[in-house]
Amino acid sequence: MYMKFFRLYHLIWFFTLILTVSCVTKRKKGETSALGRFYHNTTAKYNGYFNANEILNESILVLESGHKDNYNKILPVFPYQAVESADAVKANLDKAIEKVSIDITLHRVSRWADDCYLLLAKAQYLKKDYETAENSFRFLLDEFNPYKQKSTLKKIKEKTAKQKKEDAKDKKEEAIKKAKDKKKAREKAKKEAAKAKKKSKGKTKTSVKTTEPTIDEKLPEIVRPKEPKKK
Repeated sequence: MYMKFFRLYHLIWFFTLILTVSCVTKRKKGETSALGRFYHNTTAKYNGYFNANEILNESILVLESGHKDNYNKILPVFPYQAVESADAVKANLDKAIEKVSIDITLHRVSRWADDCYLLLAKAQYLKKDYETAENSFRFLLDEFNPYKQKSTLKKIKEKTAKQKKEDAKDKKEEAIKKAKDKKKAREKAKKEAAKAKKKSKGKTKTSVKTTEPTIDEKLPEIVRPKEPKKK
């Protein structure tokens, strides 16, 4: 009873983990959550890669057991490579290739993707499919070369730093230009205000008329001569 409950608990936990993660398998590493990475890493290692690696090791043992040393010739360093035909293990190697291929497709964001590609290339090599194996090895070196990735990251950082400097320079030039434009606008406004003030003063002077009083108006009313009355 306890064992049934224990298995049921682990089954529920596993499906809950899958539903919680439920993320796109082809996302970039930066876009996958920590829980998602844990799920992909664990599943990739202990599901496809583990089983495929076991099949590969068994196939190597089968090939080695099928080889017989000929002491009249130079003994091979790797007996499994010296076997003329790999027909006895081709079916198993195809299974290993299928498992790691599914693993790569479903869990590409895991850190076991490069190991899966390496195992795939090894299986193709053991099948004596040398051309395909060579292409797989070349792809592995191009895609997961740590030195290449470092140089790429370095270039990206340098480009980002250069872009930041250019952006800062552009912002500085834009700020200087805005300050100059504001200064010009203020000087223009001052000139226009001074011109308007000067113009308004000129208008006031011309509009005021100075009218001098006549001699009669200057005399007092008593002394002022009276006009004769008309008959």
